[in-house]
Amino acid sequence: MRVSLPKEDLDHILENSSASLGRLNHKSVFITGASGFIGSWLAEALAYANQTWRTNTKIGVLVRNPDKFKAMYPHIIDPISAIGNRIEVFRGDMTLFNAPANRVFNYVIHCANRAVSAGSAGKNKAGAEHIVNFARRHGTERLLFLSSGAVYGKRKVEGFFTEKDKPIEPNAYGQSKLECEKEILGGLGDIASAGRLFSFAGPRLPLDGQFAVGNFVRNAIHGEPIVLKGDGSPVRSYLYVSDLVIWLLKILTHGSPAGIYNVGSSIPITIADLADRVSTLVSPHPPVLLGTLPDTGQGSHFYVPDTLKAREELRLLQSVGLDDAIKKMARYSATEACSQGLPIR
Repeated sequence: MRVSLPKEDLDHILENSSASLGRLNHKSVFITGASGFIGSWLAEALAYANQTWRTNTKIGVLVRNPDKFKAMYPHIIDPISAIGNRIEVFRGDMTLFNAPANRVFNYVIHCANRAVSAGSAGKNKAGAEHIVNFARRHGTERLLFLSSGAVYGKRKVEGFFTEKDKPIEPNAYGQSKLECEKEILGGLGDIASAGRLFSFAGPRLPLDGQFAVGNFVRNAIHGEPIVLKGDGSPVRSYLYVSDLVIWLLKILTHGSPAGIYNVGSSIPITIADLADRVSTLVSPHPPVLLGTLPDTGQGSHFYVPDTLKAREELRLLQSVGLDDAIKKMARYSATEACSQGLPIR
């Protein structure tokens, strides 16, 4: 079972999403991939709005295993105070799911995605094709597709990525996202927008995978050295997840038709400096062990978005700084580890 999201973060989302939530009131929202990092935050934030503000948003979530989802998130399925809370859990795969023909889903957020491997890129594209048909069948007014900054590919010179940049040799994951963008915006250009997501920090980010900040926080709360394989020179940026949810809800409800928006922080930091920051902020302050070889990786050395478009068109800002993001993430991760009986220092 997952620990409930911090109340201060959920309140922060509500306080900065009044215009978005107003458009979702008395409407239905359908979220694919709701058991993942971002999907679970969106579902819990909307459920919290129903419960706290008495909004009347009907929430539908698509997951492959409803029993597992309900076991992981009982607090949003059956909250203690369920007044106004409406969550319906659907079983299905993003390439095959069909809801009853008479159901209307006014807003759709397509979060579902498969890691790109042999055969999975085709399933992501099939999922995009299916979501286009799904939206047409079920009276969708607005759809948001969660794409990725990986669509831009590798940058040969240091610089921020803008929405006008042409892709340069994106990897398989970025190419898959780009094809899905074209399918969805081409098929639903009058109602769909896409958010190109970069890097994030916050509760529920996986601590044992490809995310540097997640791995560093895991090491720190368990009192282990933070070990970098390379020299830590790649540059990234990190948006806290409550800001992320605010941005996604605003793009969903107010984004321009066929609009593409970079989603992330424009404040760069090297991976080495990030490791030092985590070590400084998270007790017991483990040592940072840097490698000596240049870290080439498979992505861009400088992977930071220009977010001018989101700022100017939608008035979206980063309101949670990186230090607070790291501390919040560490507190939540330690609490969840304790709740699962895992040892921490």
